Amino acid sequence: MRLLLAFFLLIQPFSESISAQADGNYTDLLILHADGRYKNCIKKAKKYIRSKKTTNDEFPYLVTSACYYRISLDQMYDSDYPDAQKKALEYAGYAFGKCADESVYSEFRNDFLPDLVDMTIHDIRFEFDEADSLYFEEVISMVDLILKFKPNEAGFYFIKSACLNYLNDTSKAQLSYEKGKEILKTFDVLSVAGKYALKQGVFSCVDIYSSNSNYSEAKQLLDLCSKSLSKDEEYLYELKAIESYLEKY
Repeated sequence: MRLLLAFFLLIQPFSESISAQADGNYTDLLILHADGRYKNCIKKAKKYIRSKKTTNDEFPYLVTSACYYRISLDQMYDSDYPDAQKKALEYAGYAFGKCADESVYSEFRNDFLPDLVDMTIHDIRFEFDEADSLYFEEVISMVDLILKFKPNEAGFYFIKSACLNYLNDTSKAQLSYEKGKEILKTFDVLSVAGKYALKQGVFSCVDIYSSNSNYSEAKQLLDLCSKSLSKDEEYLYELKAIESYLEKY
């Protein structure tokens, strides 16, 4: 009897883990995340990711992204997880790739993902004006990660284009620029982070065109944003400045 009891206690945690996975709820991961046990949650989620049975499920990737995001907010993790923010973006992209037409985890995703993107865009804007080549390369890598789960946000293509221009990779910069314009003509409903990214990307591109005295291209780009940014004060200021240059020259 004692042997049977010992055996039951031994296999119980394993059985509960399998049950949580089998019913599709991932209760074990949800509890670890809710309790703030992010290291343990990441470790367990990655076991699901490595398993053939669950490697194509969205949630282990999504909760890993959420945990890395929470870790990135706490300085106590800085030495152990210096790239937590980038990892959060990376796993969000993986989750998007595993997602069906409509995610059943949209509520969980929306609880952290908009904040993650918003934080990244604010970080980019804060240092953009005084950046060096290494920083621009890092921004491009971050933007590429965001585009995996935000493929229809034009602003990120404009940010990437500006960075590539600063790195003198004009051919790739033009490709990213044209892709941004194509999306902007098609999608005019933006998230808060998407609007912020659009402003950062467009204003950076406008600065580049203005520095090369190409005010007509700068004006065309600003005109494309009129639906999305027509009531934005910074946008109106940029538009007025370009129009005044065009009147003079």
